[in-house]
Amino acid sequence: MKRNFLVFLSVCCMYLGVSIFLLRCEKPEEQTETTYVHSSETLSQHGYIGSKNCIDCHKEQHDEWMNSHHDLAMKEANSQFIRGDFNDVQWEEDSMKYLFYKKDSTYFVQITEENSTNNYPIKYTFGWEPLQQYLIEFPNGKYQTLRASWDTEEKKWFHQYPDTIIPQGDWLHWTENAQNWNNMCASCHSTNLEKNFNEDQFAYNTTFSEINVACEACHGPGEKHANAMKNGEKYDEKLWNLSAQQTQVSVCGSCHARRTMLTNDNNPHPEYLSRFFPALITKDNYHPDGQIDNEDYVLSSFLSSKMSQNNVRCTSCHNPHTTKLKFNDNRLCTQCHEQSYALEEHHFHPMDSEGAQCINCHMDGKKYMGNDYRRDHSFRIPRPDQSITYGTPNACTSCHEDKSDKWAKEAIEKHFGKERKYHFSDDLLPGSKLDEKSAPHLVKLIADSTQTDLVRATALQYLSYIMTEAHLPIFIEAMTKPNTPLLRQAAYTHSLQVPQLRQTETAWQGLKDSIRAVRIASFRLIADLNIPTSYQEDYNKVQKEYEEMLFANADMVNGQVQKGDYHQRMGEPQKAIKAYQYSLKMDSLQIPVRLNLAIILSNQGRSYDALEVLKPAVEIQENNETAHYYLGLLYGELNDFPMSIKHLKKAAIIAPQNETYTYNLIVTLMKNNQRIDAKKILDSALRTLPNSQRIQSLIPYFQSTQ
Repeated sequence: MKRNFLVFLSVCCMYLGVSIFLLRCEKPEEQTETTYVHSSETLSQHGYIGSKNCIDCHKEQHDEWMNSHHDLAMKEANSQFIRGDFNDVQWEEDSMKYLFYKKDSTYFVQITEENSTNNYPIKYTFGWEPLQQYLIEFPNGKYQTLRASWDTEEKKWFHQYPDTIIPQGDWLHWTENAQNWNNMCASCHSTNLEKNFNEDQFAYNTTFSEINVACEACHGPGEKHANAMKNGEKYDEKLWNLSAQQTQVSVCGSCHARRTMLTNDNNPHPEYLSRFFPALITKDNYHPDGQIDNEDYVLSSFLSSKMSQNNVRCTSCHNPHTTKLKFNDNRLCTQCHEQSYALEEHHFHPMDSEGAQCINCHMDGKKYMGNDYRRDHSFRIPRPDQSITYGTPNACTSCHEDKSDKWAKEAIEKHFGKERKYHFSDDLLPGSKLDEKSAPHLVKLIADSTQTDLVRATALQYLSYIMTEAHLPIFIEAMTKPNTPLLRQAAYTHSLQVPQLRQTETAWQGLKDSIRAVRIASFRLIADLNIPTSYQEDYNKVQKEYEEMLFANADMVNGQVQKGDYHQRMGEPQKAIKAYQYSLKMDSLQIPVRLNLAIILSNQGRSYDALEVLKPAVEIQENNETAHYYLGLLYGELNDFPMSIKHLKKAAIIAPQNETYTYNLIVTLMKNNQRIDAKKILDSALRTLPNSQRIQSLIPYFQSTQ
């Protein structure tokens, strides 16, 4: 076995894997200044002047906004805004004991878990309905979201993840990174928020100009606008008029989206991809047909819909100031659609029944955070026929829970015939299987200009997993496709593992793209290559943008992972080690990070340090074949052959189709003079992997000794 055995096995994290899991809680207000989190004393910092200065000219809009979910996004914990029961209420759930009580005007919670009891004052409320959460202050400017939430509808305390014991130190524990207000929630519940994360101290000095989602959170800093109005001048800043679809996508989607941050700049901006990149509708967070599964926060679903292609925008249905729907019945849809769609002849349900409501058939939903029902904004026609084949959900059996998908399919066919109108899911579903039949479906979607860019980008990502040399032109064309920045970004992002694409002139041209997200993806593709003189200036500029993105996500687990991957590629092992170790401090259960860190430590001759990093991996996940394989190689490097054989054998048993695991096991057994066992495993492998040239190459070693 060779030293530096892990070099070729480096596990790189997927670009833009730093997803912001917005904790959709909704209730904040103006708070007094504290040591760390505070409202800026000078509101005019960066041109912010506060909503109170908007009232004189915009009283109607201000009155509508008052007591809206945006107004109540975050408030100080006082009797006006606390909705939970703090009247000496005791409650126990998932091995945690709570006592909710008041002392004078301060609200407290006493928590007993794992044989320790602590009392915490409630500092802020978060959200209004259907649940309200509570923030607790911790050292170093951190604020954590209490695990217990208040159900405003059933008037009770509950855990969003019931029947789950989350131990202290776990990333999901309420005192850890996943429930941290500063990085998971704050930017979308306050105005002009600056996270101000200190990476060396792992501390925050988070500030905001207004505690809640106020006027300037959407319209941007108001100072220039107000001064221009006072002086009778015209002010043409785009964000004062939010009527255009693209502007609404950018402004509303900055929070109502599962997305990756590209910068710490939290000001509204008309170009979405200058600040964020939205999640694609892959199986990571969506059903294989693109329906919502994990929390989606609306934008990506909307960008996959026909509505987005027909100039429908957020304000077509929602009042932006009250945040309420314009109508609570089918009038919402018949603003645009023909009245006939609301008749029984179309929906074949009794009028005025739940089944007659457009949204119940075309915007099926799911509960998140325990009790928060959210609708899918991809606006679909129910497809129980797909449910039968692929196991995807459909609105029919979501409502008729006692019926089968077959029953629903037959009901649809009875009323609308056997033929279904084409939908991109007809190709995305077989494409997402990533088998030998998937590629033609994905190629078709990528080439289909009638589909949304987000759908085509999703297909491109899937294709990257199974691509052959014949597909290279598709990626090169996508990199230069005009007016399709999502597609260009996806092409650069998912070309990293393809050397032929990294070496093309097109790969470098992305550094000059007008869209920040595309430039960043291009840089990541070619970051560690020799830089052509003609691109040196562009490279230097975009490198700063890329590193700004890394810094913006440095307090996130995956942000540090991506940082470690970057430094590893750039030949900066000490910086990579620091980032990976930082990430493991935030979440010790990350096996890929342990593998990457072990690679670097082993390459530095620190085999025992690498071993200490790797050993917990198989305790975390007993059947992780890669961790067992790495341990087997590492023990072999340390000449501990019994342990090496133990782990290599485990890897080969878990993944018998992996010829590398079996090959190394046989070689190690031979080196340890266990030729009989090695021959048995070889014979078995020849049956399991009859076409493996590597396995067949071992046959002569046994023939020569017979």
